[in-house]
Amino acid sequence: MSMPIIWLIISFVLLWVGSGTAVKSVTKLAARFKTSSFLISFLLLGVLTSLTEIFVGSSALATGKPEIFVGNLIGSSMLLFLFIIPIFALIGNGIALNHTFSFRDLCLAVVAVAIPAIFTLDNGISTLEASIFIFSYIALLLLIRRESTNHAQTTTTPTVTGKTRWEIVKILISVAVIVLAGQILIKYTVLLGEQLGIPTFVIGLLVVSFGTNIPEFSIGIRSLLARRKGVAFGNYLGSASFNTFLMGILGYINGKRIPAEGSNFAIVIFLIGLLLFLKFARSRNTLSRREGAILFVLYVIIISLELWTGPGWKLL
Repeated sequence: MSMPIIWLIISFVLLWVGSGTAVKSVTKLAARFKTSSFLISFLLLGVLTSLTEIFVGSSALATGKPEIFVGNLIGSSMLLFLFIIPIFALIGNGIALNHTFSFRDLCLAVVAVAIPAIFTLDNGISTLEASIFIFSYIALLLLIRRESTNHAQTTTTPTVTGKTRWEIVKILISVAVIVLAGQILIKYTVLLGEQLGIPTFVIGLLVVSFGTNIPEFSIGIRSLLARRKGVAFGNYLGSASFNTFLMGILGYINGKRIPAEGSNFAIVIFLIGLLLFLKFARSRNTLSRREGAILFVLYVIIISLELWTGPGWKLL
């Protein structure tokens, strides 16, 4: 096994430990406030489970490899909708998509997830397009938030105790671990891409996305171990849509066009997958084993297209 692969595995382990601890600690602190279910399930946990994407994206920007975070963030959305949720549907003989969104809001969120993928069809992301990503996420929050006004909005100031301080310390340590893991991940992702002759955008889309989605994996695994036949879909949807906002912020900071040299055929398959996901979610707010299998097959096709076709619309 080559050294880059060994270091990638080490970075994945660090991400697993750091992100898992951070999510649990911040969730405990958030529970001390009486916050609306919308903020907890969609906004707060969506952002928390994207901590790895935030630090890995920042590391990619600092090292002059912004195409890694573009590939990673699009790959993360692909992974959530076409791999993680379908896998849990296959293992659990179907799952319930637990959420409180209307179908209209669900469509708006999926559109926000799809926008960055659509803009990569010209093999790059411009600063203007990054601004559109930011606007689309903010618009999504405002539209969904408008329908959540009937939730409790009162907040209280919690008493600072020894347990509270300890949770804060754990968060700070976890962030340090995630930052270290992100730096290792970016360094050896670039090295692996150079050794294999694969564009760093594709490495980010197919490899880095697995590492940065470890929090989402852990949430689903805990649900299966607890014998709960459902997933907190609001968390996953919040994470995927926040990726759009994060890509906009990092792309705008980068200040110039970012290459996205992946297969456009794979992007089209992803968009088809999102449409199918909406169709399945609308029917019964569940995902059957058969429907999960269909989405999983689409993810396998995406991987095949990325590995065996050229950038853009090239077949070879």
